[in-house]
This record gives sequence, structure tokens and C-alpha cells, in this order.
Amino acid sequence: MLEVALTGNPNTGKTTLFNALTGSRAHVGNYPGITIEHRDGVHVAGNGTQWRVHDLPGCYSLTAHSPEEEIAHHALTGRLDEPEFDVVVVVLDAANLSRNLLLLLQIAELGKPVVAALNMMDAARASGLEINLLALRAALHCPFVPLIARTGEGIRALEDAVHAVAADAALGRVPETVWPSEVREAMRVAEPILHSVGITWDSAAGTPQNPEILWWIAADPEVADRILPGLGAQLLQALPRAADPQRDVRRAMTVARYRRIDEILTRAVRRIANPPESMSDRIDRVVLHPAGGALLFCIAMAILFQAVFLWAQPAIDVVNSMMSFVSDAMRAHLPDNLLRDVLIDGVLAGVGGTLVFLPQILMLFLGIALLEDTGYLARTAFLVDRVMARVGLPGKAFVPLLSSFACAVPGIMATRTMGDRRDRLLTILVAPLMSCSARLPVYTLVTAAVFAGSAPVFGFLSLGGLIVAAMYLLGFVLALLSAFVMRRTVVRGGGAPLMLEMPPYRWPKPRNIARALWDRARVFLVQTGSVIVGLTVVLWALMTFPRMGLEPVERARLEAVAEKQTAAGTPERKQAMTNIDRQDERLRLEQSVAGRMGKLIEPLIAPLGFDWRIGIGLIGSFAAREVLVPIMGQVYGRGSQADIDDRYAGDVGQTMANAGSLTPLRGVSLMVFFAIAMQCLSTVATVRRETGNWRWPVLAIVYLNSLAWIVSMAVYQGGRALGWS
Repeated sequence: MLEVALTGNPNTGKTTLFNALTGSRAHVGNYPGITIEHRDGVHVAGNGTQWRVHDLPGCYSLTAHSPEEEIAHHALTGRLDEPEFDVVVVVLDAANLSRNLLLLLQIAELGKPVVAALNMMDAARASGLEINLLALRAALHCPFVPLIARTGEGIRALEDAVHAVAADAALGRVPETVWPSEVREAMRVAEPILHSVGITWDSAAGTPQNPEILWWIAADPEVADRILPGLGAQLLQALPRAADPQRDVRRAMTVARYRRIDEILTRAVRRIANPPESMSDRIDRVVLHPAGGALLFCIAMAILFQAVFLWAQPAIDVVNSMMSFVSDAMRAHLPDNLLRDVLIDGVLAGVGGTLVFLPQILMLFLGIALLEDTGYLARTAFLVDRVMARVGLPGKAFVPLLSSFACAVPGIMATRTMGDRRDRLLTILVAPLMSCSARLPVYTLVTAAVFAGSAPVFGFLSLGGLIVAAMYLLGFVLALLSAFVMRRTVVRGGGAPLMLEMPPYRWPKPRNIARALWDRARVFLVQTGSVIVGLTVVLWALMTFPRMGLEPVERARLEAVAEKQTAAGTPERKQAMTNIDRQDERLRLEQSVAGRMGKLIEPLIAPLGFDWRIGIGLIGSFAAREVLVPIMGQVYGRGSQADIDDRYAGDVGQTMANAGSLTPLRGVSLMVFFAIAMQCLSTVATVRRETGNWRWPVLAIVYLNSLAWIVSMAVYQGGRALGWS
């Protein structure tokens, strides 16, 4: 089986090519001991040969200014638990070769056999470019294969080129770059330093030029120190004395590479026509307009949130009906014992609390995937960059923050593309303020209970949808304010300018959208769902034991009073006995472990408008926000004015409202608290992995939960002062 590495700059279509090659025969994991995602899959070529395709992290170079660049270099040089690659396929954007060829040269300098995949040839031709493939191959001595990965055009030619290079690696060897004197001198000085710390290699005869030396003298000192403590500082101190003090060695290496690229492209690429203004350019005049673009963005977000709460409702109704049917069937056919309570009130409650929100979450992901596939999301980064820069957030922070609207975990992991460590740290600390999909169940709980009957705004906009949109806006505004403060206190410095590629507008591919939705649904059901079900069962146990309800003597007294006051078989007698059962359940809940925990924190949360029963939900939701709804279904199903099965009919919030625990003001206070607070163990663990110590996750927990309490208290107490309910 051929081991084929797939690499390239971001936005060159590398992922599209990987999907075209591997299809459903791919799996995703992490590099051993590293949180960066690793994908590989099997491709069966036309001649029956099997490839194992390794999708390396997208990066602009191998200089290791970002974790992706560092990991890509380590994978190519065998520092990771990866097989030795037979061929490295470098995916190039045919319309941007001047930028893309830098990575190809660096990979070739490692001595790897290379095949260059010239992707998006249709876009290059539309731009009026004519590419001479023979001239490129003559200059770089490796195959150049024209491709249109999204349609599959050129895949067979790519297979032939890979097989040819695998059979004769000399076909893919790119000649070495001719380095200026200061780089050669830097390599000469660095060689004994690297040998002294145990970094050895097989030097070429008569020359110190070696890919190991090239990488070490160009690598970021922080990266060098992370691999071998002190090495980065030692090289930084030695290299200026080895070269002209007025010249930077890394800059000289970059200039030499780009000079070579310019010479090649002068002979191999020419513009045969000045293309007319493209459709993308005409659209961008509106989309990127400071005023018109901002208005369009607000409209797009408003439509998305309306879709989440209105268009997903039919599917939610189907899930509710299904769960009610299953619950009724289990109550009718299972004996009344502790096992039935565990299955219905624990396991089934967790399953129902997971499935009921799947339609809304998929609707949110569908909207984001459509905006991303069309190329619109890249434009939104440009629109908000000026605002973000004023508060100290780097321009590159927008994409991780946008990803955090779906889930903070991948959003935080997306900060690895940011070269400056302080910029990464600042983005990580504010990313949890983006309203992730886990908050949707809470927002739905409140809006369905206290705003569902409100008149539409302007006659067609749902008030609940607008309030939820306000929660998303609140998180983003607080992220900007928090970044402004932290940039001037705990995370000083940094602030790199935005360098962004604008992809052309394209029609979304249904297959890509369907695959993205399937992946999101699977992750939600398998990972999040398992957490919800597990925590729901634990909370059921905490709310059940110890079983300390009405004393038998007191229950007998109450039943005797009811029998005296009502006639046997009448509705009044039945209601009186039901009230005694509810009183017993209410007392059991208050005396349970969970009830006592809720009572313990009630003085702390009372200023926010929350009682001890909501306190039980807050305790459970600090492990995962999504469990609040099934927990509230259990809490208010015991001794409430509604049967416990009502939670499957979407009436948890209404039951809370009937019990007096949820009013419009208290509902908004609850939404605000959940919009800000750090209530996700997975996010805390990810912050710990990405920052390398516990200082930053502890800071995030303290400042976010303190801020949530302060803002929620201000909302509730301010509303009361204004006379709101």
C-alpha cells in the first residue's frame, strides 16, 4: 500500500481532494499525544493499487510559526508516529501559484518526492491565466497535474503521476535553492550547535546544507525551546554573529525562495487577457460595503435564528410525540418499581432531552454550512476585522470565534492557526462567550414558556427568535469588551493584522452539506447525548435518595382528612389524593441530596431570580449546559402541577412558569446567565490542553462565572426596579 501525504495552503481545495480520493473510507483522530486533528483514508486507484492518504494540517509554510506548520513539518520528517511517506502531494491553487509554491519548495528541501496538484484550474482560466505545465516541470523537476477536485477532473492523471514518482523518486526531486552567503554562513554556525544538543543527520558531501539546519535556523525560537529547552535562545544569540547584522537570516531565506518562484512564474505563467469583472467582484461591492455589508450580515443572522426556532418546530413536534408514546408504553407495561423509575425518569428523560433539540441544532449547522460553502463567511471576517482590531483582538480571531457559535471546543482548537501565542491566548479566553449550540435548549425552554404567545414584531418576526438573537449578540459584545480589558491587563501585546483570502462565491454542494450535517448529528448524539443521558441518570439518583417523604403517620392523617371532606369516587376525592402524592414527592425532592444542594446555593442565586429548584439545574449544567432541560423536567415533574411526561411535549418551561419559577424577567435573567457562564467541562479541558497549564482555565472559570452572576443580577434587579415581572 502506498503511503501518500496530502498537504497544501488553506483554501486550496485540499479537503475537497481528500474527500474525492477517500470518500467514505476515511476516519478522523488526533495525532498521538497531540490535540491537532489527523485524518487518513484509503484510496483505490484505477489500476487497483491502494493508497493510504494522510491529510496533513493546512499551512502556508513549514517554518513553524503556528502549531499546524510545526505538526506538518514533524509529520514529514518522521518526528510523529507516522509511516514514511512514499509521495507527498502538494495541492496548489492554480490562480495563486506565487504564494503556494513556497510550501512546495520547503517540502522539496526536505528531500521528499513531490507531486504538484494544480487545483482549481477552471478559476485560473477564468482569471485569464495561461499556465505552461512543461515549463513548471522543467524548472522544478516534479510532475504538475491540472485538477478540478470538486468535479473529479484530473484524478486519474494524479494517480498516474503518484505511481510514477513512487516507482522512481528521482522524478519528484526538486533542485535545491541557491542560498545567499548570509544563509550559508548561518547554516555553518548552526551545525555544531545542533550537533551539540544531539540533533544529527547524514550531511551531504562537502556542504553543510541540510533540511534539518534550514528548519532550525528559520523556526520560531519558542518552537525550538519547546522541543529542546534553551536551543531557540542559543540559536538566536549565535546567528546574528554569523551573518550581516543588518540582515535577518529568516528574511533572507524567504527572499531567496520568492526570487526563485518569481523567476519560474515569469517563464511558466502569463496573463492572456484581462478578465471582465467577475460576479464575485460585483457581489463583493455590496457584501463588503461598510454599511450595506453590515446590514446584510444582520439580516442573514436574523433569518438564521428565525429558521432555528420556526422551521425546526415540525420536527420537534414529531420527536415530542414519539417520546411521549414511548414513555406511556413503558409506564403501561413495566411493573411499578425502582427499575422502571430509572428507565423512564433517568435514561428516557436523557434520551428525550437529547433528541428534542437535534432539529434546531441541525438547522443552525445547516445555516452555517451554507454560508461557509458559498464563500460568505470569509467576507464577514473582513467586515468585523476593524471593530475587533480596536479592542485588541487579532483579525485571525474571527474564524475561531465564529466556530465557537457551534461549539467552543473546535473554536478554541481553531486558534492553532494563529502564530502569536498572546493572540491565541486572548482568543481562547473569550471564545466561550460565543453562544454555542448547547445553549439553544435553554433559550428554547425560556422562549417557549414565556414568549411563545407574544405578538410578532413588525407582524412577522418571532419575539422569541429576536430575544435569542440578542443573546448571541450579547455574547459577542461581551467578548469584545473582555478582550479590550484583558489586552491591557493579563494578555499584553500581540495583535497581528488580518491576512485573509476571499474565496470565490460558489453554489453549495449538497453532498458536502449532507456530510457536514451527518458528522454534526453523530457527534451530538454520541458524545453530547451520552453525557446528557449519564448526567440525567446521576441527577435522578441525587433527586431520589434518600427517600424521605411524608411520614406514614402524617400521610395517614392527611388521607383521613381528605376522606372526611370528600365523597368516595368523586373527582374531588381523586384530586385530594393526588395533592397528597404531590406533597409527598415535593418533600422527597427537598430532602434529597440534590434538593439540599439546591437549598445550599439558593442564597447565592436568589438575587438573580432563581429558586432552589433552578439551583439543582445549575449544579448539573456546570458539567454540560444541555442537561438543564431534562433536569428541570425531573425537578418540576415531581410535585408540580403537571405530569412528568409533559417534558416530552415541550412543556417543561410552561410547568416552571405555572409553578412561579419562570416569569419573563426571570427567564431573561436565566438566558443571560447561560449566555455568559462557563458551564462545560469539555471546554475547560480543551483550554487546559491548548494553554498547557491550569492557570488560564481557572481564570476563565472565575471571570466568566463572576461576570455571568453580575450581569444576570443587574438584569433581574434592574427589571424589578422598573416594575417588570
